[in-house]
Amino acid sequence: MKKILICCSKNWINKQEFVKLADKVQFIDKKNDLSKKFLKNFDPDYIFFVHWSWLVQKEVVDNFNCILFHIAPLPFGRGGSPIQNLIFLGYEKAPLNALIMTHELDEGDILCNQQVSLKGSLDDIFYRMNNATIILIKKILANKFRVSKQIGTPRLFKRRTPQESEILLSDNLKLVYDKIRSVDGFDYPRAYINHGNNIFTFSKANQKNSIVRASVTITKSKKTSNVLRLLNQNSDLTYKNVSYKKQITDFLYFLNNNRDPKSRISSKLPISYEDHCEFIKHHPYRHWLIVSLNDTMLGSVYVTFNNYLYVNLLKKSVRLYTKVINNIKNNVEPMPEIKSVRTKNFLINISLEDNFLQKVLNNMNSDKIQTTYSL
Repeated sequence: MKKILICCSKNWINKQEFVKLADKVQFIDKKNDLSKKFLKNFDPDYIFFVHWSWLVQKEVVDNFNCILFHIAPLPFGRGGSPIQNLIFLGYEKAPLNALIMTHELDEGDILCNQQVSLKGSLDDIFYRMNNATIILIKKILANKFRVSKQIGTPRLFKRRTPQESEILLSDNLKLVYDKIRSVDGFDYPRAYINHGNNIFTFSKANQKNSIVRASVTITKSKKTSNVLRLLNQNSDLTYKNVSYKKQITDFLYFLNNNRDPKSRISSKLPISYEDHCEFIKHHPYRHWLIVSLNDTMLGSVYVTFNNYLYVNLLKKSVRLYTKVINNIKNNVEPMPEIKSVRTKNFLINISLEDNFLQKVLNNMNSDKIQTTYSL
């Protein structure tokens, strides 16, 4: 009588099909359920780690027939997020391997494998992997496999983070499509765009010629309210989001038109009130905040999605500018670094003629890292 244990921390397998594989089949989806007591009582012939997010204890590996499943042309692609990493490398299919679990990551001998298409959504891929996994388990239980060593130069994949699924303006259509579909399955955090106080998340993408179509869900960013709470808790200044209210739009219009010409970089000339209001409606900033003291508006500060920071206050006070910059630096987390796109720290661009802001930043011991030219 065959007894097998199926360990899967993500519920994409069809358990009704897996229960037919042996006389007794048990399922585990939580780390703590894989206990000594349970294993001793059940005493499985095989433990199949179909999708497991945690390290397995040494005594389990040493005392049971532990088989793990990993999709990649091993030894290339050991490690985390193999489906996503392979998609972004341009793979359209890959072998799903059943390999002997060892104490090293994905280094065991391969018993058998099955090619799986990487086209479509993550749900589509998991559906194919479900069927391929059943085929491989049947082969193992019937002893219809041949053990083979992993041959070639190993390459270790890093587990992808939710931040890496952010859709950027610089992404081409193929990359946008791949970002959406590669995480469009089960409880995976979806690909997203941050815009103002909202988050746009995407699913059900398809690409035809030069068009990508997808479903979108728009929600209010939780981080925005957290940022305001932190800023207002840790400062005698008051911060609130820029909104399309006449008092706010009038103040920002006055603030912009009374900026010191020496501080201007891109907006050399004042804009019309209509254009100003339109910009506020559709502003591109991650955070745009009004800074006040005792209900008196002092100025504004904005943070971009590329980690640029800009402060504009009515009064040129070194102490006040320093306080606002430090408040943002200490209470707002920069967006994650993207090589050649976004730095890991906040940056401030200043005009060559803006001696005041240069003084502020020098007093703060900020690092001057580059000089920018307009062509």
